[in-house]
This record gives sequence, C-alpha cells and structure tokens, in this order.
Amino acid sequence: MIAPRRFAIAFACIALLSGCSQLEGMATRYRAERMVWDAQRRETQLRIGKQAPDSMTLLRIRAEYQKPRQTFRPPFIEGQGWRVEKLRRDIARQVGKSELTASRIALLARRPDLALESARWVTTIADADTGLQRESDLATVMALRALHRYDEAVGIMRGMLDRYPPLAPRSLDQEDAILGVPDGIIELRADMGDSEKVAEERAYAAAYYRKILAQHPPPLLEAQVRSRLSRTLLEMGDANAAFEEVGTLRKLAQRTPALRSLEPELLFTEARIRGTQKDYKVALAMYDNLVRTHPASSFAARSLLDGAIIAERMGDTAGAVARYRALLARPNIDPGIGAVASYRLAMVKDQMGNWDEAKQILESIPTKYPKSRAGVEAPFAIAEHYDRSRQPDAAKAALLKAVDTYRSMIGFDTVSSYAAVYRWNILRAYTALQRWQDALATVDLMAEKDRGAPIVVEALFEGARIARATGDKARSNLYLQRILFEYPSSPRAAVVRKVLEADARKTPKP
Repeated sequence: MIAPRRFAIAFACIALLSGCSQLEGMATRYRAERMVWDAQRRETQLRIGKQAPDSMTLLRIRAEYQKPRQTFRPPFIEGQGWRVEKLRRDIARQVGKSELTASRIALLARRPDLALESARWVTTIADADTGLQRESDLATVMALRALHRYDEAVGIMRGMLDRYPPLAPRSLDQEDAILGVPDGIIELRADMGDSEKVAEERAYAAAYYRKILAQHPPPLLEAQVRSRLSRTLLEMGDANAAFEEVGTLRKLAQRTPALRSLEPELLFTEARIRGTQKDYKVALAMYDNLVRTHPASSFAARSLLDGAIIAERMGDTAGAVARYRALLARPNIDPGIGAVASYRLAMVKDQMGNWDEAKQILESIPTKYPKSRAGVEAPFAIAEHYDRSRQPDAAKAALLKAVDTYRSMIGFDTVSSYAAVYRWNILRAYTALQRWQDALATVDLMAEKDRGAPIVVEALFEGARIARATGDKARSNLYLQRILFEYPSSPRAAVVRKVLEADARKTPKP
C-alpha cells in the first residue's frame, strides 16, 4: 500500500505544479498582452498631431514596443506539458511580434542597425513557431536591404525558400507570401542595377517553381505556381516554354471549378506570348478584348500598358496615347504600372512635338513614383531633350535641377535601395556639367554610403577615369585598388588589373 500511496502523492504534486505553471503562464500571457496594448496606446499618443514623426519620436515609440522583451525572458514560464508549452508559445508570439514592431519602427527612424538586432533576436525565440520565424526572416531581410548588405539579404531569402514550403490556399485570392520571395530577390537585384544577377535569379526562380510542381501540389497551389512560372519564363525570353505552361494551366482551370477566375490572367499571358513572338496585331486584339470583357481585372490595366507599347511599335501613336491615358485614369493603379505608363506617355508626347505636356508629366513622375526606374530617369530625360534640341543653357539648368531632385528623393528615404541609384545619377549629372570635384565627392560618398552595391563599382571606375583625366593619378589608382579589394569578383576587376599592371610597368624603378 505504501508504494501506490507514494505514487499518488507524487502524481498529485506534479498535477499541482503543472496547474501552478499554467496559472503563472496565463498571468504572464495577460501581462504581455497588456504591455503590447499599452505600447500601441502610447504610440497613438506620440503620433497625435504629427504627420511624419521625427527620428527621436520614433525611437521613443520603439522603446515602448521593446518593453515586453526587456520584461519577459525565455523560456518565459517554468514547467512542462503541452498546455504549458502552448502558453509558452503564446507568450513568445506576443513578445516576438512586439519586438518585430520595434524593428519596423527602427527602420522608419533610419536606424537599420537597431532593426536588424531586433529581428535577429526574435529568431532566437521563434523555435517551432514557423509563422513567427517567417516574420523575423522578412524583418531581417528588410534591415539588411536598408544596410545595403544585399548578398546577405538574398541569402536569407533563398534560405526561406528551402525552409518554408508554400501552403495551399483556400481560394485563388489568397497566396502564401513565400511564393513571392523569388520575385523579391529579382526585384532587389534589378534595383541594384545588376542585370547579370537578375538573369541568374530568374533562372533560380524558374527552377524553384518547377521543384514545387514536381511534388504534385493541390490544384489551387499548382495554379499559382504555374502562373508565376509562366511569367518568369516570359521574362527570360522563353516564349515556347511559357506557352506550354499556360496550356497546362488552362487545362487545369477547365477541370477545376475554383480556378474559373483565372481566365483574365490566362488571356493576358497568351497575349504577351504573342507580343514576344512579334505577332503584334493578334496580341493587340487580344489585349483590347481582355479590357472589354474583364474591365475590373488588374490584368485589364496591364493589358492597356502592353497594348500601348505594341501600338507604339506599330506606329500608332494616337492609339498608344489613348491606352496610356485610359490606364492612368483608372482608380488605384499599381505604382509600378503607373510609373511606366507616365514615362512612356511623356516620351510619345515629346515625339509628337508636345514638349510642354511631356515636360509636365516627366516633372511629376519623381513625386508620384519615387521608387521606380521611371522616377530615376525622368529628370535626366528632361536634360536629354534640351541637349537634343541644342539648348545648352536649358540642358545645364535641367541637370542642376535633377541634382536637387535626386537629393530630395534621398532625403525622403535615406535607407531605400534606390538611394545608390539616385547618387549615381547625381554623379552622372556632375560629370555632364564637368564639375569634376563635385563628381569625385559623389564617388567618395557612394563608396562609403552604398558599399556593397554593384553600381558602386561603376562609380569608382568613373571616378578613376575622371581623376586620371584631371591629373590626379594617385586618386585614380586609389579608386581602382578599392575595386579590387572590395569587389574582386566584379566584371570590371580584370580591366582594373590590366590598368594597374600597365602603370606598374611604366613606373621607373629606383
């Protein structure tokens, strides 16, 4: 009788301790929730009356969201058992999400170093919480991008593709964010101006999508993957493979009622394939038909853009202008599409001899679409017009205004991946103006602020050319040596080595 009694007493003690742990965990969870709510309330108070809070205010808000991390330490509560583990995960999620908010606010305060530290700390407490781990990975990527540590950001993103299989959606209007990561990598490389890497990442994306398809996913997930694969193949210039994917996708849609809404996308992709194959009349007719039959679809807007570009190629400027205007008149258009349409409309108007309207459109683009290639190129397009028109004074004034525009864009978002491109265009402007010292000062600034970006190699190379042409060979060699030291795998490296070796041979030995 003694042994069973001892066992019963022990079991009762364990149950009591487990119950205590649960009560403690529930209390801790409540305190964490309350602290997050207090941080949200404090943020509202600090933001009242401020359209754009300054960095100091944002850091005060960040400090509020960091209080849960500073108050509750892993493992958060003692004890064992599935109920305790669930409470532990709940608390970790509350604390982790609060710290991720602190990371986001640190980015707004232009402190990506603090944002990165917060994101990486959340990674240490995420454990088996895949959702929290994903969010911390994304926050880490955002911070690394702001720090211009692009290769590290790409490494994290590729790791996400390996760690997190995409989840099947309940409907087509839902999509696992992981499927957008390959496009995010491509966009990052494109923003950096690295066309060679863009091609590599597109091939990587196609291989990733094919790997998922080889696992025979459910119909809705298969449709989303094939859709992304067909677009990627088109961007790679492989129209035949894209056509094959669209054909497979159409068959899938025909036997799956939940995929009927894919019709606008299928029509759009088929039209793009025709355009890629230079069957312009058929492509244009298909685009126009899509706009008529599915006017509310986002693919109608894309059809207007692609149709306008084809109309340009066919010499139908009036048709191109009509389509660009119809697109820009649509409500809530995608900024990426709007930027391209605005820029091309300005170019067509310039060709038609309506420079005043073209200039007005170009001047509006950096304000409306600052984070776009069109926003980057629009100020230079104005200067180039005056240069073609042989108006040197107007061209010079436009270049000076372009410098002011780019500086304003940098000041608006200093951690944007576009900041390096803005500075590169400032360098281009100063070079065109033959303001050599200002150009070299911009090279020095890029080498420091944008370290790691491929465009910095071009800036250093251009700086070496300018310094050599103005008689400062020592500074020129310093730029060249920096390319070899910091960017040894750059395509420019081979040319740089030859230049430095030639200089070494010409230098008389003592």
